[in-house]
Amino acid sequence: MSLTIYVREDNSDIQLPIAHDVELQFLKTRLYKSDYVVKALKEIEQAEYNDEYSFIDRFGFKLYSKDMSTGCKGAICVYAFPNVVIDVVECGINVLNFIVSNCTSGAILVSREAMGFYKEGPVDVLLDGKRFTDCDDLVDYISER
Repeated sequence: MSLTIYVREDNSDIQLPIAHDVELQFLKTRLYKSDYVVKALKEIEQAEYNDEYSFIDRFGFKLYSKDMSTGCKGAICVYAFPNVVIDVVECGINVLNFIVSNCTSGAILVSREAMGFYKEGPVDVLLDGKRFTDCDDLVDYISER
């Protein structure tokens, strides 16, 4: 299975439910420990996993998951809800890079102008019905789109 990217301006073919509010969607899950969640916390928040309700921030303070950045919540939602399209309009380029590099399932909705992500190495992405396993090929396709 691959991460599916839908472009907001071309979203008429989406068959899955769309979560436009990442904060609301995140309320439906917890921080279940997995390699993906631990890596998301480390790379996006510069934090450490604590338990399913909290994390240790970069300054050593215990914070509840509700205090996490919207971007990190979005990345976790893509992983936690593979059958829901997560609208990542509020996520920064660092989060988009993380999702593209680390998600091999799920779906995101992005704006055309937000498709400037790049991360070296392999990816597993579907865009416009085409599968990409190399980020360079994905970026080339996006630039020609």
